[in-house]
Amino acid sequence: MTKAFSKRTNFQQPLRLLISLILTVGLFATRDALAIPIGEQIINGGFSANLTSWTTSGTVSARASGDVINTAGGNAGFDNFFGSSFAVLGDSTGDIGGSEDSGTHFISQTFSLPVISGTHDLTLSFNSVFDGDDRDNINQIDIFRVLLNSTELFAQNSFPLPNCGPGNSPTCSNSQLIQNPFSQTILGLPGGSYTLKFELAENNNAQSNTAVGIDNVSISGQSNVPAASVPEPSSLIFLASGLGGVLVFLKRRG
Repeated sequence: MTKAFSKRTNFQQPLRLLISLILTVGLFATRDALAIPIGEQIINGGFSANLTSWTTSGTVSARASGDVINTAGGNAGFDNFFGSSFAVLGDSTGDIGGSEDSGTHFISQTFSLPVISGTHDLTLSFNSVFDGDDRDNINQIDIFRVLLNSTELFAQNSFPLPNCGPGNSPTCSNSQLIQNPFSQTILGLPGGSYTLKFELAENNNAQSNTAVGIDNVSISGQSNVPAASVPEPSSLIFLASGLGGVLVFLKRRG
């Protein structure tokens, strides 16, 4: 009884080793890359700290949800679109009927992705509303766009806006809430420095007067790092053959 048990034990140990090897190789063979989560890259994306951490140019500001540009209806504001603080491009105070009616206004923020042997996948999201009037929607178009470095991710122009001055009249009402919330995943980015930019270009001569509201800006994602190298198939076959030979030898001895 003891001798038979010993033979069976000697046979089972190499078998367990072979099974363990096959399972381990199978595990690594399916792991082409390791996905490591990337934390939030944008600081103060909700604008609760005014425009802290953002670079600004032109007429830009942070407003509370009760500000007149948010509560005004029709073509004069954002019709209570925002429920918390938000950023405004192209308007200094009051509803959209005030200044500015020309110039380029933007906010931007730069972040860095680590330089690794792999790449990064990012998801960008935000809420925005573009409103105002366009009295000359052929020659004096205002454009709102979002860029990551030099790549344009999103754009709207004032061509669809009513051709009348901002006001609460139903005939002037407009609400450009296209793709809200906006979300886009960008794959395969190399490590390096990136700048996210929200820009409103208003044409001159008061032929158009628009403003943009922005909130809930977020960038997060994952880094894709190559997994540990997998042994070459020829090496695995050689190793498995060796273990198989040991099993045959032990079986014959039994």
